[in-house]
Amino acid sequence: MINQLLFQKINPKQLKNYALVVLLFFTYHALFSQEVVANKYTIDNSVECNQFDVTLEIIGNPPPQPQETVLVIDRSGSMSFGPNPKPIDFAQDAAIDFVNNFFLPANNPTGLNRVSIVSFSTTATVDIGLTDSSGQAAVIAAINSIVTGGGTNTEDGIIKADEVLTTTGTFDCITSRSIILLSDGVSTARNVGPVTSFCDSTTTVTICQTEAIQAGIDAQTTTVSGETYNQNIFTIALIGAISGTEETVALNTLDGIQNSGAFSTENNADLNAIYSQILGRLAAAATQLPGQSLVTDTIQNGFTLVPGSINTNAGSASNSGSVVSWFVSQLYDETITLTYTIESDGVNACGNQVPGNSVINYEDSSCNTSSITFSNPNICVPCPEINPIISRIGCTNTIEYSGNLNQGECNSVSDSFQWIFRLNGTQIGSSNSQNGTFNYTGTDNFEGSFSAELTYSGSYGNGTCSLNDISTASNIITLPSGLVISLESITDVSCINGDDGAIDISVSGGTGIYSYDWDYNGLEDPDSDTQDITNLQDGSYTVIVTDTNTGCFISESFDVSTIIDNINPTITCAAPVSFNVTATGCTVDLADVNLGT
Repeated sequence: MINQLLFQKINPKQLKNYALVVLLFFTYHALFSQEVVANKYTIDNSVECNQFDVTLEIIGNPPPQPQETVLVIDRSGSMSFGPNPKPIDFAQDAAIDFVNNFFLPANNPTGLNRVSIVSFSTTATVDIGLTDSSGQAAVIAAINSIVTGGGTNTEDGIIKADEVLTTTGTFDCITSRSIILLSDGVSTARNVGPVTSFCDSTTTVTICQTEAIQAGIDAQTTTVSGETYNQNIFTIALIGAISGTEETVALNTLDGIQNSGAFSTENNADLNAIYSQILGRLAAAATQLPGQSLVTDTIQNGFTLVPGSINTNAGSASNSGSVVSWFVSQLYDETITLTYTIESDGVNACGNQVPGNSVINYEDSSCNTSSITFSNPNICVPCPEINPIISRIGCTNTIEYSGNLNQGECNSVSDSFQWIFRLNGTQIGSSNSQNGTFNYTGTDNFEGSFSAELTYSGSYGNGTCSLNDISTASNIITLPSGLVISLESITDVSCINGDDGAIDISVSGGTGIYSYDWDYNGLEDPDSDTQDITNLQDGSYTVIVTDTNTGCFISESFDVSTIIDNINPTITCAAPVSFNVTATGCTVDLADVNLGT
């Protein structure tokens, strides 16, 4: 995969500044720092409160190491096309600038750096073998002696460079070996035994390109005395004179050859800065172990990876279940990052949590296997619980409600509540207060089943995210029907003057059992539903009937003289009822009276 530096268009001013930084920062920063620093960060997702954005950061600080580098320069005929200065002129100037910087004490602290020059057209030649700083002038002379002409046998250029490193390179744990290949176009020639064979097309993939790629892959490792050593392959595409499918074929070929970085530019003047950028990447602070990812990140139980959220600025990354694998072949003097988003299931991951365990396993600059465990930052997963409770206030039509909120270990920034009240399944009101009272003002009797539903949502973290709504049903209140009193009828009004008459009542509604409280001028009989009217006197009689289960009561009054006069009484009560009066031995019919409220 092409990393963040591959085939990027180069801004000359940026690269010029970068080159100055590389020359000084590369060595001095490495001398006083750890080779590898691993950091892990998390922030609350700005949209979803149960999601968290995770960043893995690795900082490479390679120590001073001897470096052996082969510059492979394209000298095919096309490198002399166009106005002066020609592409080859820029390539030679950039190569000389690289050599001069390569041997600076800041970049050659061990004094063991060596460089070689290989150039290629139809075939490749070793213009000068690996040479240390004492032969710096001879290396520059070899670069200046390059003459253009012929085809583009990229394969042979890589093979010759690999032979230089294999036969004369230093193979130990501290020396880095690199090939830097520059070409201005598509491979048009290849090696067939001792002779060169040409390919006709530059706009389609031919064997000339596939053989060049294979040569690059072969040069990425070298086995000496039974031990395999890694070699860095960098490619530079000078593509100002090509476009379209030809440019695509050229870029894909150079990308297939490299394992440490592929660069491209349409501006020949960018070459100096590109070489300087590569100079800062010759020595690795960490190398990926064979058959392993550089970083293994195991997401904590209770969290899942949000699909499509993995991003990295170096290498490639993938996941299998809860394991995220980050593949980076080598870590240079740079900072690389991997980001992804995790989501809590709200059950197994609530409150204070850690996002998971992250480990980098690598080979350090001394060829030792090393391991670093990333620090694990804490995150707080909001899992609030809401418990709605309702109760009736006495025998009134008023309901008291409260939403008991348990925030757990995470505090919200803001909260919202929404109550829905229902009578016998029909919505009769709402409220957006956490606690309060609800007064029923409907036309239907306030009886039957009363229930409520509370929905809660909150903002957490930085206050910009919203938690998914939590809806919970309250307890259910059973509202009994209202109390109703009935008096039985008397059919003979004269009988009410006898000594054996009584007023009998019956009660309906409520839940029972009922208690009775009669009153006439201090006369009380609270435990009976019959009032003796022997020697009944004129006056006002009152009975209070109480539902002992609920405490609700009804009070009714009537006038005795009104009954004797057989005039329909006017009686005030709390609910529509019918009154009739009963006496022993005879009855007189009193018209039923629907009592007003």
